[in-house]
Amino acid sequence: MSLDAYRLLLDAMEYRRRAYSTLRTGLPGRIIHFKGYMRQAISKWQQYAELRRAGQ
Repeated sequence: MSLDAYRLLLDAMEYRRRAYSTLRTGLPGRIIHFKGYMRQAISKWQQYAELRRAGQ
């Protein structure tokens, strides 16, 4: 696995962790932030999957 792919995987995991952590806080606006973090996590995961499919 290339360094770029590994970095994207770790970023996706971190954004997912932040999303669920934000959701558990109970603060106002948590849904908006949750959706934003999940959008970023999905984007990073898709970029990771593309690199893995390309064989890197």
